Amino acid sequence: MVDFVVKWVTHFRNKKEFGKYTVASIVQEVILVVRKAQQRIKDEKGILNSVKLNGFKTLIKWADNPKELRKGPYKGRATLPQGAVSRSR
Repeated sequence: MVDFVVKWVTHFRNKKEFGKYTVASIVQEVILVVRKAQQRIKDEKGILNSVKLNGFKTLIKWADNPKELRKGPYKGRATLPQGAVSRSR
């Protein structure tokens, strides 16, 4: 799914007539088209949105480069420090 969206966004960005649009607006339109297609085939559980898309991108980045997990406040720990979850809420 992520590759599909990235390829279409790149495709539209390379078109001169789409040069005035931001990447974010093109991404949102591609997501809307995917959502409509999902609804037509009655896929109600996996409806794409920008949060899911960004989550997929992050998971793929971590799978492709596990060292990325070491970045951030928890430095790649297998378990979070006690109280970490309540602090982030």
